[in-house]
This record gives sequence, structure tokens and C-alpha cells, in this order.
Amino acid sequence: MLEAMTDTEIATEAGLAAAKEFLAETLVIQGSELTLSRVGDGDRFLLDGFELSREIVDEWQRAGLHAVGVPVFCIGSDPYQGAVEQIARWNSRLLDLSDRVVRIGCVADVDRARAEGRVGVLLCMHFGGMFRTLDDVDYFYRLGQRSCVIVTHGQNAIGCPPGERHDGGLTHFGAGVVERMNTVGMAIDISHANERTAFDALDVSTRPIWANHTAAAALAPVPKNKSDGLMRAIGEKGGIIGIQPSAYLISSKPLVGVKELVDLADHVRNVAGEEAVALGFEEPWQGFAHLVGEHAPVGPTKWRRRGKTPPAPPAGPSPALHIPEMLRVDRYALLIAALMERGWDRSALTRFAGTNIRRFLEAQEAGRTETAYHSSVRASQINNGTVV
Repeated sequence: MLEAMTDTEIATEAGLAAAKEFLAETLVIQGSELTLSRVGDGDRFLLDGFELSREIVDEWQRAGLHAVGVPVFCIGSDPYQGAVEQIARWNSRLLDLSDRVVRIGCVADVDRARAEGRVGVLLCMHFGGMFRTLDDVDYFYRLGQRSCVIVTHGQNAIGCPPGERHDGGLTHFGAGVVERMNTVGMAIDISHANERTAFDALDVSTRPIWANHTAAAALAPVPKNKSDGLMRAIGEKGGIIGIQPSAYLISSKPLVGVKELVDLADHVRNVAGEEAVALGFEEPWQGFAHLVGEHAPVGPTKWRRRGKTPPAPPAGPSPALHIPEMLRVDRYALLIAALMERGWDRSALTRFAGTNIRRFLEAQEAGRTETAYHSSVRASQINNGTVV
């Protein structure tokens, strides 16, 4: 029977202590912090900003995090209204907890949160379907959105994910969205885009882009993973590859450990560059294998011709979902200790832990000028045009 490694097999006790000391001294940014809600005893993802709690902020700080990107999801059948509602819920709750958190509008907010002992929160929409027009990009930026996964599960008006019936790229509208995101300073996330859409976005964008949470196709041929060619191109343009520790994305082995996660970090560093690799876990520290029923993770819907038998699952054991050793609050210290053991120096670790993402966010706002907002609202529209 395969068993998980112990802490001492991953790093020495002195190495783990050194890693925790390092994290206490350096900026730590987690690009995609998917959290479990405290409602329901951890049986669901935190999909609704109203469920953000002080206990969750405590966990972020115990983990050593100074800033987190939170994936904001569109809930409901109307993408635009659903996105507006969810951002409103996050904004409301972040205001309630303003003694503990800072909503990140610019890089200075990252530094302010750290200096004041609070946690910076970057609102990252995990969906691009709410953009009906190019002006919607400006609107959502004003609401506080600072990053967008331009396509997720299923083709939209912007581009295409892997696994669609036809392998499309960035649309004309999508190119306009990317251009407008550059203008306002909203980061372009191609974590779920197919190769063609990602390269198209890279070609159109005048700013660095990121794959906020992903892994390497060269190490595990999973559709979501990114090729070496794409990661290299992202790195050459100043972008970010956030490594995701989901075991099934890292390796096809029946048991995946911290060694394989370090192999992934090494691979991205070697391919995309030391200034490109970063934290992008998008996995709760408790894992998600225990989530069931209506709380279980969902994937893309695949059409199948009526009457056609579904393909048989691959032979052999099912791929693991998690790295057992990483199911702990202080998982970042454990990973840093393992990277130290692998030979990463302090400069590389500092970039990986947070300064790479900070530089990336700084690049999104470089040269940006604030534009005056001209509302379309007129007095004649008050109360639906009825004078009272």
C-alpha cells in the first residue's frame, strides 16, 4: 500500500523552521485562494462573498499570506446580473471586515495591507461571460474586479477552452475585450483557455498575462495544463504561471507527493523563467475530495449523441485529487522548505512567494490614466420617469 511521506522526509525540522522564518520576513501572495466556507462545517466552497468570515482571514494569516486572489464566480442564469451580485456581496463583506482585510485596487494596497497587518484581497472573476459589451469591462473594473479568467468551462463570446467540439481561438469581440482590459488595467487570465485562445490573447495584449492556476502539460497531459511553448511565451512577455498543486494536474502517478510539486515548480522556473513562477493553488488546504452532492465540484458539460455509450474510464486506479502532505494550513512553509532542499536560493524563493505577482500587478497599472466617468443616468429616469 502506498503511503504519504512524513514531514521529515520532505524537509528536516530545521529546514521547516527556516522556511517559516523566511515566510515571516517576505511578501507572500497566493494568486488563487479557493477557500471552504465556514457554513456547513467545511462541506462547501466559499462561492458567496457574504460567507467570508474572520476565521477564514485567521487561516490566511496563519498560513503566512499577505495577499490573496479570490475567484469570484457568476451565480445564476444571467451572467451579467450574477456577476454584479457576487461582486457586490464580496465588496460588502470586505467592508464589514475592513479591520482585517483590504480590497486590492492597486499595488499600493498590497503593501498597505502587509504594513498594517491585514490581508489584501484581489477580486478575480472566474468567468468572462458577463462582458456583453466592451464598456462592461470598464464597469466591472469600477466595481473592483482586477483580474478575469476570460473563458472557463465552455466556449463564450471571447474565446474557447480545451475540449470543445471545434478548437477555436480568440474572437474579434474577445480581442476587443483583451484590448480594453489592457486599457483599464485588468489582468488577463488564461488558466482555462485552450492553446489557441491563450496564444491569441498573448499576441493581442500589450501587457503581461497570467495563467493564474495551472500545471505543465509536459509533466501531465491534462487538457487544462499548459505547454512549454505557451509557458515560455508568457514568461518572455513578463507574465505569470501560478502552480496548482492538484495531484491529477501534476502527475498521472497513483500517489503524488511534494517531490512532484517541486518538480513542477522547477519545470516552470526552467521553462518560463524565475520571474514567472508563482503560487496559484486554487485548492482549499482541507482539499475537496470530501465535497459531495450539490457541493461537489462541477466540470464542463459535454454533448454526446443520443444513444451513444459513454467512453469507458481509463484502466487502473483513478488519479489522486490531492497531495496528502499539502492538506494543512502551513502548506506554503512545507513547500518552501522542500524548495530550499532542492537548492532554490533566497532570491528565487522571494520571487516565487510574492514579488513576481506584485511585479505583474504593477505592470497592469503602469501608464494607466484615470478617466472621468460620465453616467448615462438622467433625472427623467428617476422612479421610472414618474414624478412623485
